[in-house]
Order: sequence, then C-alpha cells, then structure tokens
Amino acid sequence: MCGVLIIHSKKNKKLNKKKCFLAAKKLFNRGPDLHKSNFFRNSTLFISNTVLSITGFQDKNKNLEKSISNRYVISFNGEIYNYKELNNDLKIFNKINYSDTDILVNLYDRINHNLIPTKLNGMYSYVIFDKKKNKLKIINDPQGEKNLYYYNDTNFLIISSTINAILNFTENYSINKEPIFNYFSTRHFMPFEQTCFKKIKLFPISSTTEFWLDKNYLNTKI
Repeated sequence: MCGVLIIHSKKNKKLNKKKCFLAAKKLFNRGPDLHKSNFFRNSTLFISNTVLSITGFQDKNKNLEKSISNRYVISFNGEIYNYKELNNDLKIFNKINYSDTDILVNLYDRINHNLIPTKLNGMYSYVIFDKKKNKLKIINDPQGEKNLYYYNDTNFLIISSTINAILNFTENYSINKEPIFNYFSTRHFMPFEQTCFKKIKLFPISSTTEFWLDKNYLNTKI
C-alpha cells in the first residue's frame, strides 16, 4: 500500500511548498518506508509518492521514479505481479535489482500507451507525468481494488490516494449529504464516483484519464 498525491496550480501560481509537504504527510501511513517527491513546471506541479516496499529492492533515492529517457515520471500505488515477465519480454533491464514501478514507468517508452493497462496483472492506480506533452495520465485497475480521489476547481487539480490529503491542502470542504443519506437508508449503497464531500470525487473504475496541464482540460475514458 503506497500513497499518491498530485497538486497542480491551474493558474500557474507557484505552490506553497510547506502546504504541499504537510498534505503529503497524510499519506505516510500508506507508505512508511520512503517518501519521494519533486516539483515541476516552475513549482506549479507537485508530485509525491509514499512507498511501502513490496517488490524489488528498497531504493533510498528520494526523487520520483522516472523512465530511462527521463520523459516520464510516475507516482504509483499497488503491485504489478507480472513485472518480471514484462521485463523478460521487453528487455528493459539487465540488472538484478529493479521493481515493478521501474518496469511500469519504462513501458511508456516502449509500447503503445493504450495497450499498457491490458498488459498488467495486478492491483494498481498511478499517475504518469509526460514532460514532453505536459500531460498527466491517471490509470486505475479494472477491478476497482486501487483507486484515486480528485478535487478539481478553478485554482487546483488535486489527485490523492486519500481524502485526508486533499482536505489538508484545501482547508475548505462541505458535506455531500446525498451519498450519506443513501448509505443509511439502504444500509449498504454508496455511489462509485461520489464521496461524502462536495467537489471530491473518485475516478471511474477501469478508466484512463488524461489532463493537459497547459489547457487545464480533463478527459476520462473507460
């Protein structure tokens, strides 16, 4: 279990770094082994990843994992069970020490991006930052085991593994009564994409979402 946090300033104002790190701390319980983070685009984009080391060696580098080409950066939650088979097929690494995260981010240099989720056997949600196209790709698994919350207003796009990190950064929230009412009236029903907070939603299960940072445009495909 790891923690993903992305904060994008939609008006290109530099982010408050202290607030970003405080929000990231809300994910430390999900990734106690290591915290990786970097700022991009003149400090208007913050990408953070707290890590629970499951596969491969425990990397102490505090910079985010990136592809060999340096074009793609990843924040990843989950586990890819067939990562060694993928490496054997594509010959990405000759070394012994590599992780499923290493393989996943480097797939974006090797094969058609639309095919990548179909190659993965595992439970996962992740965000890829494409430096060349200034675009985020948000992917989650088809069974809905791992997912990501998001907050999207005129100032910020925030993507997180937990609602707590979003609330910590925005410091502003209001209760969404409808899903709470549905839960207590049916004793089990909760909508898939809504949450108990207004403006905080879940990405759809088995979806690929692209967000163009220059245009602040969000598009989701199932």
